[in-house]
Amino acid sequence: MQFTELTRVAPEILQATQAMGFTEMTEIQEKAIPLMLDGHDMIAKAPTGTGKTVAFGIPILSKVDPASLKPQAVILSPTRELAQQIAQDLQNLAQFLPDIKIVCVYGGAGLDKQQRQLKAGCQIVVATPGRLMDHYRHHAIDVSYVETIVLDEADEMLNMGFYKDVKYIIDLMKHRESLSMFSATISREVLDIGWLYQHNAAEVSVQPVEDSSPKIAQYKLLTTGRDKLADAAQIIISEGYKRVMIFCNTKYNTGMLANQLALLGLAEGARQRDRKRDRVIVSAIEHDSILDNLPLLRAAGFTVDLVQPCRMGYIEPATLVELLGDDVALVSIMVANNETGVAQPIRELAAATHTVGALFHTDAIQGYLHIPLDVTELGVDAMTVAAHKIGGPVASGALYLKSRTPLRPRIFGGGQEAGLRAGTQDLRTQLAFAAAASALLPNVAQERATLQVLSDKLYATLTAHPRIHATMGDYAQADRLPGMVSIYVDGMDSEELIIKLDAAGFEVSAGSACSSGSMDPSHVLSAMGIGREQALGALRISFDDRVNPGDLDEFAQTLLSIVGAA
Repeated sequence: MQFTELTRVAPEILQATQAMGFTEMTEIQEKAIPLMLDGHDMIAKAPTGTGKTVAFGIPILSKVDPASLKPQAVILSPTRELAQQIAQDLQNLAQFLPDIKIVCVYGGAGLDKQQRQLKAGCQIVVATPGRLMDHYRHHAIDVSYVETIVLDEADEMLNMGFYKDVKYIIDLMKHRESLSMFSATISREVLDIGWLYQHNAAEVSVQPVEDSSPKIAQYKLLTTGRDKLADAAQIIISEGYKRVMIFCNTKYNTGMLANQLALLGLAEGARQRDRKRDRVIVSAIEHDSILDNLPLLRAAGFTVDLVQPCRMGYIEPATLVELLGDDVALVSIMVANNETGVAQPIRELAAATHTVGALFHTDAIQGYLHIPLDVTELGVDAMTVAAHKIGGPVASGALYLKSRTPLRPRIFGGGQEAGLRAGTQDLRTQLAFAAAASALLPNVAQERATLQVLSDKLYATLTAHPRIHATMGDYAQADRLPGMVSIYVDGMDSEELIIKLDAAGFEVSAGSACSSGSMDPSHVLSAMGIGREQALGALRISFDDRVNPGDLDEFAQTLLSIVGAA
């Protein structure tokens, strides 16, 4: 179909397509443009590079009122690079429409200039979710008159952690008439947004076009989950590559970096001191920032053993002792589990580890300044903490090392930080981390006592229902983080529960991971001996000392009504 066959599109827009060298529409353009012109909500599955920007750009430009300088359409993008590209493409489409103003706002650039552009008036805003929220909080933009919203690369955007921001932005658009989502894959998060905000959405699907003359030799290896890192490491080692570039879909967070330095650096340090120490022990319930490094340990020649928890979710010292030997370099067990909140007997586990001369590391990111922690009392050799869990900057983490603990650096270059890590120090985030920690430290015990009462009440109310169970069994006997409640519901999926609770105004998370429409049980709950069906009905409810007890009561009654009606 030719662009000239579009009868409901302004001639200025058709003139622009000609100037851009477009004559024949792509499949996604041919399918999506008429639907958006008719005002339909839409979910469009189409690969990158199939012409999606033009597919939603033409209907948007056709609908906006040039006489009004209020934002009438918003396009959200996961990255600033894509936002800039979209804005440029829209500018090209609107090159013969001088009254149409397009403003692009994204992070990494000054707020002031963007604010001036927004306040000067525009019809179309292209934005990353976080930066749009910044401008809204600074009263630089009013989105209440927006009629059309498009989420481009919706799967990536929602998977990157923008789910909450996107929901909030959509809720602000009181005059919204249509919501369209363009995505390479239809993830759970995309379906959630569709279920919450779309009405009789049209579904469009376009298959990728095979490149008949690729310029680079390409190979595909089918792998899943944590095997990806092991497979990548094996390829690099077996082929003897000296320079390798690996692209990932998200950044490593600071906790990941600190844990990687601890796990690989301590293990290598211990082995350098005693060559027979080539075995590492970690718990089967560790965070992914630990477990995802195990393939790297194996690639470096270490044997890795997993120590299993008891049914209540903690590692019994006697179970660890059975695995210990004089070949163990390092044991790593977290302070408290991030899914169940169950605290580990770190003092006893570290003492057992030291009887065979091995090092002991603990990932304390989840429990730091939520429960009392004293490295001297615990007797650990290394401890990982991160600022984002205590309200500090997300770009700051830390690794505590006991004096004379051997650690081989993972990033070489520079002599700062005793040669353990290269790179210029970010003093600002370090100071912010310290300030957040200093502010919380005096209140740890009081906060724990307050939250303990609230969590005990919530557990008691929920588990009174015959289908709701605490994941650790007897919650009253468990040593656990006070601001976390971990349950599972017989006969219901966490996916269904999350959606219904979200619609009622409550945000919780699942104890299982979802991807591509299929659900796998949580590795933590599976290790605890909880069956697959029960694990797929898990929920994690988190709160801090700012929570309103009345809100917890309302949440409990809402969940009970959902479960009771099922």
